[in-house]
Amino acid sequence: MINRYRKYLELLDVRLGHMFEKQAPFIKCKKGCTYCCKDGEYPLSELEYINLMFTYNTLPNDIKGIINNKIAKLIEDDRHKFYECPFLVNDACSVYFARPLLCRTFGLISFKNDGRNKMPFCID
Repeated sequence: MINRYRKYLELLDVRLGHMFEKQAPFIKCKKGCTYCCKDGEYPLSELEYINLMFTYNTLPNDIKGIINNKIAKLIEDDRHKFYECPFLVNDACSVYFARPLLCRTFGLISFKNDGRNKMPFCID
């Protein structure tokens, strides 16, 4: 099942790549920008979670330790709204190739039900 999902992500990334190219003048997301990773909500589907855990298991132990400490702090703080993504390590996504759909699509202009543009919150 996970292999089919990863194949889907590959196909999706191609389509999203085209969308990002078309919207490039309006997109503020660049390598190194972690604005959306610092203070947000990160809901996952079960399949996204499984994919993340497979990738997490391949990480070096020191990176796993950082992630585990961040998760433990989140649990300790009982903070369920707006927090830094625990997979953000040294201002980079430690699970980039397994990142959820929310992360893959962030920064794109989308459309509201009434047809108006919906801009990402980080746009100038």
